[in-house]
Amino acid sequence: MIIYETSRNQMSHNIRYVYKNESGITFFWSEPKSYLYDKVQLIFRDIGFYLSIQEIKDFYNCIQEARSNTSTNGCSNCNGNKECRSILLQTPAKQVDLAVSFSELSGIEDLIKGTLFQIELQHYVINLSAN
Repeated sequence: MIIYETSRNQMSHNIRYVYKNESGITFFWSEPKSYLYDKVQLIFRDIGFYLSIQEIKDFYNCIQEARSNTSTNGCSNCNGNKECRSILLQTPAKQVDLAVSFSELSGIEDLIKGTLFQIELQHYVINLSAN
């Protein structure tokens, strides 16, 4: 993912990584602006979203819906190019839908699941150490 790799050294002091894979990256800004407080920056391709934890969960639900639609319209069983961007993925930003391929959908799903896992694990550790 060239988008963040080129500026990773410059940005690494300003962000707290949450999760990354070949499809994208999620992180918190270390010095959040007031309007970004408690928002996760999710970057996929050349698109960035600032999402609350609930919006990330909503995005996961959108992914599950898109995945179920691919099984009914034949995309998951297609012998054609798995890079065909024929899946319309709704996002938590109601004005934005993404055209993605089956492999991109799987990558975004992993990115979202990994992000939620890391955040929930961090909350668990914080709560455990507080007790």
